Amino acid sequence: MMESILITLSIFSSGLGYGRLVLGKWFRGHLLIRLGVGLWIIAHLVLLLGVTSLLYRVCLLLVLLPGIAFFLFWIFQIHTEGGLAERIKQTLPRGWLEWSMVIPPLCLVVLAMGGALTPPTARDSLVYHLALPKLYLESHQWVEVPQNVYGYFPGLMEALYTIALGLGSPYPALVHAGFGIACLAATFFLGGVLGLRREICLLSVCALAATATLWAEMTWAYVDLANAFYWTLVVLCFLRWQNDRQRRWLLLLGFFMGAANGCKYTSLILLMVVPLGLLIELRKSTYQGWNKTISTVAVPLVTALVLALPWWARNLVLTGNPVYPFFWGLFPSSSPGWDAERAGLYQIMLAQYGGAHKGILDYVVAPVRVFLAARFDSVSRYDGELNAFCLLAWLLLLVRREKRGRPGEILLGLSLVYLAYWSSTSQQARFLLPILPVMAVLGGFFVQIFLAGVAERITTPVITRRRIENLAVSCILVATLFNGRGIVALWHRGRYLDHLLGRESTDRYLLERLPYYGMYRYINRELPKHAVLLMVKTGNRGYYLERSYFSDAVFEAYTFTGILANSDSAAEVARTCHQRGWTHLLIRLRSFLEEQGPLMPRADLERFGAFLRGYCLLLKKDRGFWLFMIENVPVAAEKPGQME
Repeated sequence: MMESILITLSIFSSGLGYGRLVLGKWFRGHLLIRLGVGLWIIAHLVLLLGVTSLLYRVCLLLVLLPGIAFFLFWIFQIHTEGGLAERIKQTLPRGWLEWSMVIPPLCLVVLAMGGALTPPTARDSLVYHLALPKLYLESHQWVEVPQNVYGYFPGLMEALYTIALGLGSPYPALVHAGFGIACLAATFFLGGVLGLRREICLLSVCALAATATLWAEMTWAYVDLANAFYWTLVVLCFLRWQNDRQRRWLLLLGFFMGAANGCKYTSLILLMVVPLGLLIELRKSTYQGWNKTISTVAVPLVTALVLALPWWARNLVLTGNPVYPFFWGLFPSSSPGWDAERAGLYQIMLAQYGGAHKGILDYVVAPVRVFLAARFDSVSRYDGELNAFCLLAWLLLLVRREKRGRPGEILLGLSLVYLAYWSSTSQQARFLLPILPVMAVLGGFFVQIFLAGVAERITTPVITRRRIENLAVSCILVATLFNGRGIVALWHRGRYLDHLLGRESTDRYLLERLPYYGMYRYINRELPKHAVLLMVKTGNRGYYLERSYFSDAVFEAYTFTGILANSDSAAEVARTCHQRGWTHLLIRLRSFLEEQGPLMPRADLERFGAFLRGYCLLLKKDRGFWLFMIENVPVAAEKPGQME
């Protein structure tokens, strides 16, 4: 446990060191900007190791150590100048109200860290966020896995997970939790840029920390919090540029746009929204000529494209599509693990979030409904839970423009555009995480404007009015935290304490939470090292599997049903499996038959049964999972129907 904490701290301190080295004294005091730059550098150094087949522990250490050295030298320099204690003092809360607003998010962060310090069990972590980095480390290179299309997604976070796993951390979700903490800090500073009082900034942080989806993500090894962190830095840089028009903010704006696109494809919208925002801002200011306008827009856009290029170029070389597996019809995509049929079905599947049959009204109300009705484990209800405090942002539309100010209008406009974009795509609650810091700050902004308006109508002394404001903020804080009560249910359902206190072993913890873990443990212990499994309808969660395997992403029976349909006999099915190198079949039999049986021709079902009877030896059956050894594979083709 302590080892994982130290590895995570090393990654983030190294990121600060690299950020300090690159930015120098240019950005004195901008700690989060240094962190964002440095973590991008570390991730891409790991990618470089993967491309050059140098993914070894010693090489990963060599990536981190320079950054750590720069960080320690920086801390020593601050200490010798006598500024370390003063900086710490400036960050501490002031007064009882600020302290009361710091404690709740701090407690929530501690609980989330407890969840992150347990063995990973979240679905996408085990399918690709961690399963692929594990495979990269075993191969010592960034290998292509055609059947797992998620491996073509932008991999900035997977690179950071690679370094955590490669250095021996059994709890890589701590890295994602670190991004969650950084996101909370960025929210606080964003509120300061908007002109919010410290207690209102902390109220926005509390609202974000009490968002169940964000809290849950801090316990998972996902990518969404890193994406949200870089989005918040994009907004910070945009507002800084809007305030002083210095070119350095345009460079950093483009840098963080590119970094966000290195995390998730949903950030592609930044490449359209930010240039449009720059053009609008330039139009509202004194006209500076077309050359100045073009260069202002081009600097961040070109910078972003250059930074996102490693991931897009890799996909372009491997598949012909820079944003593979999306936009299948737009680019001449080709890959043995995906095709036009599955690309279309995947889009249909993603559209199920928020309801399978949505009308125009459903798309219009979704940006509000998701904050009120979202629930975990329900596709029709957005699969997540958000904090209704963020809806206060919409009340700013009722506030006079002079009170909102230009920065407030910029953030409100960005929120409206992103929510419209989200509503028109896959309506997953966690896909709103990039905009939640902005909406939380806007919610706090409305609270500040509203309380100031109320205070103006109170004729009591100033000190009394301030006490009334503090009381109102405290009441809003209680309501905000109550709105995040779903976190208590998540903590209770996770049952983390027994493992954290050492009363429950890792095996016991995983056996209770993963229905297939007992089968995996048997495979890891009993099957020979050279065994290769064909996995059908098992969930494609390969992180805990220590044998080679083949499993289709998303549509997990696609290849196997294709083999059944294109074979003339059960013998040919067995021979095809042998030719592909599969020695064993792991299948969730009932699930396969219930889902595929009604869709398969009777001859294919009979061929499947004959294949199991004639060429498969049952080794183990556990909790719906069946493990077979493929044996007696014929060398010569049999006549059609011989085994049937």
